[in-house]
Parts: sequence; structure tokens; C-alpha cells
Amino acid sequence: MKPINILFIGLSLVVSTAILVPNFVKPRPAGQSACVSTLIWYKELKEEWRRLNPDKKGIVPTGYDLLGEKWGASMSSCPSGGTYTFGTQEEDPVCSIGGPRHSIPNGLKANK
Repeated sequence: MKPINILFIGLSLVVSTAILVPNFVKPRPAGQSACVSTLIWYKELKEEWRRLNPDKKGIVPTGYDLLGEKWGASMSSCPSGGTYTFGTQEEDPVCSIGGPRHSIPNGLKANK
């Protein structure tokens, strides 16, 4: 195969990829995945805390309960400016901004 043919095939692949890939990739709004990831992480921490404290049903855990003394006072906030609330053991953590970009999707279970 001649070098010009290889160059032409390679260039064709690059151009095709540049045209097709953006059609399959949907951009996410800034802060969406970070906020939802943090809410899911807080949900996992709450589930662990619930397993360790079954007698505290209905109690709202604090940052100190979930994150310990070292990090309890420095809870993170949403990258879009919202604040997080843990809620009781039966409730999912929430972001004050709300909406689908700042909420745990319905039915999503924390990773084990």
C-alpha cells in the first residue's frame, strides 16, 4: 500500500470521528455530576451510620456524625452554590437548589 493511501485512510478516519462523536456525546451542565455525586456519597454515609446506629431511627445525623470530628464542621457545598441537608435516616440528602440536576435520581440505591 502506498503512503498516500495510508494518509488518506487515516485522514478519513479522523474527519469521520470528528463529525460523529459530538452527535453521541451530550454535555452536562456545570456542577451537575459533582452535586449528584456528593448527594450519593452522603446517602452512602447515612446508610452506614444507620447500620451502626439502629437505635437512632428518625434522628437527623449531623456532619460530625457522618464525617467525624475532623471533617464534620467543613461539609462541602454544591458547586452551583446550594447547600446540602442530610434529612432523617429515611430521607435522601437534598441540595437546596433542587431539580433533576441537584437531586438523587428516584430509585437510585447507594453503592455497596
